[in-house]
Amino acid sequence: MKEMGYPRNRKALPKLASLLQDRNWPGALDTIELFGILGKTISVPYIEKECDEAIKCNEADWLEHLYFACESLYIVKEDFHNPVTYLQMKKTAEDLY
Repeated sequence: MKEMGYPRNRKALPKLASLLQDRNWPGALDTIELFGILGKTISVPYIEKECDEAIKCNEADWLEHLYFACESLYIVKEDFHNPVTYLQMKKTAEDLY
């Protein structure tokens, strides 16, 4: 996927972001690596969308895995379009510890 390069791999990014539901799934850690290569400007909207979905579904484990991805990518509250989404993800993840 990363060999294709951006923007040719853009159509695959939503599906790849969905792998972040569980970092133990095959391809999840590769997705984090790819998002790191792509940078925050490209990656954060896909991760934030996954966070919104996980919040709607009330999926604490999913949010914890997304928070792990954000920490791995040095994504912070200010990187999100909606900082409240980030804070809710973070709080949910930390409550699981």
